[in-house]
Amino acid sequence: LLSIMMPSKDDVTITHQTTLYQSKSAVNAFLDFLADYLMKGVIKADKIVTFMILERMAARFTLARVSEERQHWQGQIISLLTALPGYSYDTDSVLGLVEKSGIHRASLLLHQEEASSWSHGEEATERRAFHFRAAIDCYLDDDDPEFRKEAFAYVKKECSGASDVKEPHTLREALASKLTDLV
Repeated sequence: LLSIMMPSKDDVTITHQTTLYQSKSAVNAFLDFLADYLMKGVIKADKIVTFMILERMAARFTLARVSEERQHWQGQIISLLTALPGYSYDTDSVLGLVEKSGIHRASLLLHQEEASSWSHGEEATERRAFHFRAAIDCYLDDDDPEFRKEAFAYVKKECSGASDVKEPHTLREALASKLTDLV
């Protein structure tokens, strides 16, 4: 079905089929269809198609003017991201998309996943601290004042869970840089 709706250049060359890709409404309907089945875990899609689905959802979030509709699309994006294995999308690209769209809780999910990774090395430690600070920002940038308060529980959980001798120090430094924002 994917090769019919959105054929690759190779498909068009081999089969001489026309593409429905120019029909925006058909592609959008197809992306919505795929999103439902990706969330159910019934199908798999490559990273490019998954990103197209996320772009569509982010656009719908951005265009929504009613708070409930924005919450719906934010929830859909989060549901999709939690249903998919991490290798099925490029985290940095998706993070850029949701941050640009102002979808703070989806950004939070991705930053928390990165901040909770326990790979070792100087670069991994710095990356973890960066995502830890960014996760705090996601809490603080959210529209819901009650949700913002959850930043403290997150900080406590992450800092108390650090087992490496260097990790608590690095996370404390990252936390210290955010203290003025938290208070």
